[in-house]
Formats: sequence, C-alpha cells, structure tokens
Amino acid sequence: MREVARKIGIFVAVAILSTTSLFVVLADQEKIDSPMFAVEKMVWNEEKKEWVDYLDIKAEEGDDVTLRFNCTIKFRYTPPSVPEEYNLSLIAFDYLPNNLKYVEGSSNYPAVYWKNNNTIYWPNLLQIQSSSGSVNITFNIYFNATVLDEGKAINNFTAIAYLWCDESSSTYKELQIEPSTHSIYIKRSDTVEISIVYVNYYKLNVEVDPEGAGSVVLNPAGGTYEEGTSVELTAVASDGYVFDHWGGNLSGSDNPTTIVMDSNKSVVAYFIESITPPSINVSIVKPIPKSLYLNDQKVFFTPRRPVIIGPITIEANVSADEPISEVDFYIAKAGSEEVLKYRDYSAPYKYMLDERAFGLYTIIVKAYDIYDNSAEDNISVFMLNFHRSVGNVTIVSGMVFDYNKLINGKIGGAIVTAYRQNDSELIKVDSDRTGRFLFNKGRYRLRLESGYNYYIEVSAKGYETVGRYISIANNETTRIENFYLNGTILVKGKVMKSGLLGRGIRGANITVVGEGGKIYNTTSGLFGKYSIYLLPGNYTIFVHADGYNDTFKDITVKYKLIGKSIKVNFKLEATEEAS
Repeated sequence: MREVARKIGIFVAVAILSTTSLFVVLADQEKIDSPMFAVEKMVWNEEKKEWVDYLDIKAEEGDDVTLRFNCTIKFRYTPPSVPEEYNLSLIAFDYLPNNLKYVEGSSNYPAVYWKNNNTIYWPNLLQIQSSSGSVNITFNIYFNATVLDEGKAINNFTAIAYLWCDESSSTYKELQIEPSTHSIYIKRSDTVEISIVYVNYYKLNVEVDPEGAGSVVLNPAGGTYEEGTSVELTAVASDGYVFDHWGGNLSGSDNPTTIVMDSNKSVVAYFIESITPPSINVSIVKPIPKSLYLNDQKVFFTPRRPVIIGPITIEANVSADEPISEVDFYIAKAGSEEVLKYRDYSAPYKYMLDERAFGLYTIIVKAYDIYDNSAEDNISVFMLNFHRSVGNVTIVSGMVFDYNKLINGKIGGAIVTAYRQNDSELIKVDSDRTGRFLFNKGRYRLRLESGYNYYIEVSAKGYETVGRYISIANNETTRIENFYLNGTILVKGKVMKSGLLGRGIRGANITVVGEGGKIYNTTSGLFGKYSIYLLPGNYTIFVHADGYNDTFKDITVKYKLIGKSIKVNFKLEATEEAS
C-alpha cells in the first residue's frame, strides 16, 4: 500500500489534535489524474459563533449540553484514460469518546449508531457503478452529541474511499491495484478535542431601596457567575437621590465595591434623598455704589466708589434656608487686615459706623446660619470722619452679671445692643461686647445721642436674652445700667423616622411650652437636628412634621454638674396616608 501511495503522489496523515487540527490533503493536488481525498472535522463554538477544532466547555453538572459537529469530505478522481469503467464507494465512521453520546436522528445523512462501541457509521455516502468519468464531490456531514461527563473528549472522524476496477483497465495498471481483490482503499481521518469542565454557578440578586431611587451596574454583567468570580458592583443614583450603603450579603458604603461568588448572593443598594446644601446670601444695601453720604444721608452721586463723610449706618440683607445665627460687620483699611466691629444676631442687620477714618476702606459683611454655612459681601469706600457727634452724647455704661452667681458673677463676651426708638421702629445705633479680662470683665460702654428713647438688649451664649427701655434726657451725660441674666441649658437632639435606620426629618416644627405658658419655637434642620436654650424648669416639647403622627415629651431642665446640654430625640411614626 505504501508503494501505491508513492505511485499516485498521496500523502496520508492521520492527525490527533490537541491545540489545532490538521487538514489532510494530497501533496500533489495539481495532478488531476490521481485521487484527491481529504477530511476535516470541526465543532461549533456558540460563544464565538464559528467552527473550531478545539473547544473549552464549562458547565454545571446536570446541565443539558449538546454539541454540534461538522465533518467535511472532499473527493476528486479522474481516470488515467477514458473511456474505462471503475466502481467507487465512500463510507465514514465517527468514534465518539465515552463522555459523549450521539443524538440519534441528528445527522443530515443516514447513519447507523453502534451503541456498544459508541460509533456512528455512514454506510452509503457514495456508490458509483461502472463509471468511466471523473468524480469531484464534497460532503458536509452534520450531527449532534450530548455531554455525559466532564473530562477531555478526543473525537475522531474517519472516511474510507474504496476503488475497484478490471485487470484490463488503465486504472488497474496505473495504480498497481492488488490482483487478488482488484481494489484499493484510501483512508482519511481528522480529530477535534473538547475539554469539558464541571463548575458551580451562582446567582447574584440585586435590589434597590427605595424602588426607582437608582440602579446597580455589575461588572462582569449577567447575574449568574462561575464559582470564585469577583463581581464589581457600582451603585448609580437617580435624580434626587444619593447612594447611602449596602445591605444583604454586602455591608459598608464603598462605591464601587466587590463581592466574591462562592454561593448564591443577594445584595440591596440603599439610596436616600439628596439634600441640597442650605443656601445663604448676603448683600450690602447701604452704602450703595457711586454715592456720596453726608452724616448717614445720601446727597449725591459719585463717578466711582462711595464717598462717606461722617458716620454711616451699614445695612445688609440676609436670606438663608436655615435660621441665621449671626451677622458680622468688618472694616479693613487699605493694606491692613479686616477688623470685626460688630456682631448682629437678628434682623434688620445694621451697624452704625462712627469712628475716626480717612482714606480707602473695605466694608465686609459676613453671615452665618446655625450650621456654620456662610456667605459674605463687601464694598470699597472712601471715608472721612473726624468723629464729631451730632448733638449731645450720653455715655451709657454698666455691668452684666450672672443672676445665679454671688461670686465672680460677671459675664464676659455678652453683646449689649442699643436700639433708638423712631416711631414704631427700632433702629440699631450702637453696640458693645462686655470685657473678658479681670480688670474689665462684664463691663460695657455705649455712646448714645441724648434726647431719645432706647431699647437696650443684652444677650450671651448660655443665658436668656433680656432688655429694657430707657429714656435719655438732653442734658444727661452719663447713665449706669446694670443687667442680670439667668443661665440657660442647651436642649438639643434629632427628629427621626421610626425604624432601624432612623433617618433625620428636616423641617419638623418643634414647640416648647414652659410652666408659665411661655412658648419657644424652633425647626429641625439638616439630618433632623435641632437645638434650643431653655431656663431651668419643666417643659413639654411638641413635635409636628407633615406625613407623620405628632408626638410630645415632658422634660425637666436643670443645671448639671457634668455636661452643659440635655439630649432629647424624637422618633415619628408615618401616618397611614403617608404609608
């Protein structure tokens, strides 16, 4: 047979492939008077959508996995001389490994399945009797096989061409056919290798709370993963929400985060409503640009910055989402640092600037809300002031004491503010802060114009605010006014939703009623926080928030030896309508 193969120039190769398959053909295909016979076997790769000669399969044990095979046979033969007769038949076998099983009836050509040796047989692919012409034919045989077990599956396909002719024919002489059989057969094979590995797959279930507040992006995507896969989860918030934390089989607030799939997992992404930082705005409304002021009155326009001659009342408008805690008035001479001149705690926000000045200055107003959010405005001015007061001046001075302290009862840092009564309006005209040092602690001094009625207000952190009306005669030069303040205790806490997370409720109305019927009001701010200063005594705190049931608590406020505040929290149940 080797001599016959040499004679007709056939190179026969049976290839058992591990990484690539060998397509077997005759070395001399240009010699058309010799048989050309080749086979190729491929398996379908569903993921890549192509035929391949090597395939890796990962499946879960018990999964129904079916493979699709394509076996191609190409045969071409032209007799040495014509006309002469010959007989030709073509058959094929596929030898399946033990972990594959033929799906009976799946072949596109009639086949016989020998179950005892797991072999598929195609007995009648081609039958040619008494032919004298050329043959050039291609077969594509398709069939399916199911996976029975993991491991390597080396799958061999073999085709056999059987040629018979008479002793007198040129084919008999040319091919040196075996005299005893008057025939020759040519065999071709090709192999594919399939690696089948059983793995565990786990599902990752992801939920969002509240529904519609956002989404979670998985990388890799899919939701079902091979055991040991590391999956990255990225929480993406919808408009009006921000990501808060993970729940279920994840914890913490890292975003993105990862989870290793070693079992079925369930993860919840919790979002909360986004909170816009409270806004605060301040604008200086007096003095206005390009104006001339004489003794606090606007008299003319200027081409550039304001010109101020004499005293000036600085006025500012302040607006904010949260309550204002203080408004500070600063003056900065050109080339020098800014100096705090006055701190105001209530609207209207004004300050009478009346001091010696000559040159360029910057007036700066800074406003702060109760959460220390701030804003500022400034204006550059030219000032000329020899500090010559209009009319008679009365010096009002005195001390501010702690009512409950007999020894060292002076209060430093208290704000003493004078308002001049003008019909029904009170106009702020001067203020001072009591001294903090030993020689001037608790002492203040105001400079007021004689002949008017004034309201003097005294406030200090941790004390109740007190005030009184006074009248200053035209000929009065000095006045002593002492004030006694009762200490207060800070009551603070949070208004929260009832439940495990206890999220804060912003905008809840808090009403405090004292024993004498005195009422104090405040509102919860960011994260539901609130604070209020109260004198010692018994109080009832009422809390109301839209969508929640009202609640209240009775508390007793008294001085504490340790700590200076009392913490009172409230948890509100949602109303049935809100639920």
